[in-house]
Amino acid sequence: MAIDSFDFEDFGALLTRLKDHPPGRKRPLTLSQISRKLGYTSPRLFSMVLKGQRAPSRRLLESLAHLSEWTESQSRFAELLARKAHTPAASPDRHQLDAEIEAIRANRHKPYLLADDAKSVLSDWFFLPLKQLVAARNFREDGAWLSSRLRGKVSPEAALEGLRKLEENGVIVRDSRGQLKVSRKMIRIKTPDSRPSLHVRRAHVQMMQRAVEALTDIPPEKREFLSLTLRMRPEDLLQAAKDVRTFVEDFSSRYFRAESSEVFQLNLQLFAHTAPSENTKDSV
Repeated sequence: MAIDSFDFEDFGALLTRLKDHPPGRKRPLTLSQISRKLGYTSPRLFSMVLKGQRAPSRRLLESLAHLSEWTESQSRFAELLARKAHTPAASPDRHQLDAEIEAIRANRHKPYLLADDAKSVLSDWFFLPLKQLVAARNFREDGAWLSSRLRGKVSPEAALEGLRKLEENGVIVRDSRGQLKVSRKMIRIKTPDSRPSLHVRRAHVQMMQRAVEALTDIPPEKREFLSLTLRMRPEDLLQAAKDVRTFVEDFSSRYFRAESSEVFQLNLQLFAHTAPSENTKDSV
């Protein structure tokens, strides 16, 4: 079974897994065998890497990626884990490493499909921004602080109730110290593509209302509003909708930053202005 670098929190554990369960083999590799495979002539040097006593060479990282048949993203993730293992926790570089690791991990996660009984987490527009704030580095479980961060659009009491609702539905959880964090499986959530529930409809309506407010509340240089009106064939709608979803995924992958504490909203709508004509196929 292929080894996925995203399954690991520690670079040493990744190397140990490769040694003990190499792809395509039933038996573990000896220290000499894995050393040669990863470009080391001395098993002793590789042993030092395995124990975290020595930083891995560039050749080892390249050989590891080749041997495991990783994508560019998987290879980059393994490289970051290796660098993290040899970067002091108090170092400024450590924060950057942690931020990039979390950004790659977050965008790698498959969206979690919300069950019908969990869609209440979408019943108010500020629930999802609260989820983002929980994951921010400077998060405070304080109603007044949350209200201020959401530009006074939510009362302190409503903000705390929103956190309670998110925790009740498993979107956010408490760690061993009692601190809130986003559940790993809920880093990305989505709803079914079928007929939307009342909660989902309400969420879209409220987000569009926030967009209307932003036209006057937020200066033009800090927002972007565009619209497009065009003629297109109704039979192209499904593909067009798919292209819109692909754009949103690409946009998130490119601009999401785990280290940021600022939350933005992107709304896109694609719908017909006109009722179907009697001869739709001939319309242009």
